Amino acid sequence: MYRLKIFTYCIPSKMNSKGLAPVRLRIQIHNETINLATGVSIDPEYWDKKKGKIKLKHPRASNLNSQIKEFETKVYQCYDSCIFNNEDISASKIKNLLQGKTTSDITLSFLIDYHINNLESKVPVQYSISTLKQFQTLKNKLLKFLNDSYSLTDISLNQINYRFITQFEAFNLTVEKNSTNTTSKYMKRLRTLLNVALRQDWINATPFSKYKGKTEPSNRQYLSQKELLQIEEFKSNDLSLETVRDGFLFMAYTGLSYCDLKKLTSNNIITEERKFLRIERGKTKQQCEIPLFEKSEKLIEKYSNNLYCKNRNVLFPVLSNQKMNQKLKSIAKELKLTKPLTCHIARHTFATISLELGVPIETLSKVLAHSNIKTTQIYGKITQAKIEKDYSVMANTFGRFEKKVG
Repeated sequence: MYRLKIFTYCIPSKMNSKGLAPVRLRIQIHNETINLATGVSIDPEYWDKKKGKIKLKHPRASNLNSQIKEFETKVYQCYDSCIFNNEDISASKIKNLLQGKTTSDITLSFLIDYHINNLESKVPVQYSISTLKQFQTLKNKLLKFLNDSYSLTDISLNQINYRFITQFEAFNLTVEKNSTNTTSKYMKRLRTLLNVALRQDWINATPFSKYKGKTEPSNRQYLSQKELLQIEEFKSNDLSLETVRDGFLFMAYTGLSYCDLKKLTSNNIITEERKFLRIERGKTKQQCEIPLFEKSEKLIEKYSNNLYCKNRNVLFPVLSNQKMNQKLKSIAKELKLTKPLTCHIARHTFATISLELGVPIETLSKVLAHSNIKTTQIYGKITQAKIEKDYSVMANTFGRFEKKVG
């Protein structure tokens, strides 16, 4: 039998226009966590974090603390009821009992909110903020689909069948005009949601058991060595453009992603026989070690006395991903580059140039911290530069052979 854990907390970041923040309960049973609204909101100044209750100096402390305690008691009553009736216990089941929901009442919106709340409670320890945003985007997409296709605001999970998911796929491809691969990502996330429902016994089977998604080979954009040199030589009177350029170059020299660049600190620099970076990649949680070359070391040195970096204990002053990509677009325009310039392109450039220069794909996979070498093989497209390099070796061999024969 799994033990019930309850934690009471206040959320200042959710403060309303009256300056009041909600008090919530976080209940955990085994590996599942649910956040519950208590209906109490207070000025965060009155919240006692250590005791998990409202400070006595609040004029209504006694009444409000009693209201929170009463809500906790209801949670324990639901938990005890499950034990008494010898039923399976989960945090979501307790939430359903509190809300008077039965399995047949559970809707798609409830499922999405349940999953988003669960992710939210585990960011950034188990999940990244980008994963959370992906499911928030999926929620908006599904609600739009329900409205456009069925004139509904919600739907029972029991009504979601094979026809529903294939219609959602078609909606993404035709109405939303998403690519095959983008549509595939939405379908995978919907599959994840329905698998959650299946594990919670909210549905008896998932319609995805009959569904087979489609994907197309992705064409990863990258810069050539010549184009990368253009970025290196880029000059501007706008200091922010120069800073963004340097961040892009560092990613292109190391293969780091935007989120990994942003959290980089001096603690990630290891000095042994030579300097290298040791980091745990945010996306895969895989540890990787990346050699630092002269160009990347110079960029670190350039910002060693930067006030922004010193105050935040980071190596680079990194803007938001959106702003950084906007400024990279300006750089591309000034340099008249035909390829889109984004943070992702920097990592793709590092991977492609590494392969062009003869770095074995197994080594590259380790440096990029891919959990599966198949991911690295996406970058294995043979470029013209690689063909010319490989065949120049063959040409030299033939040349020596001809001289010997002659």
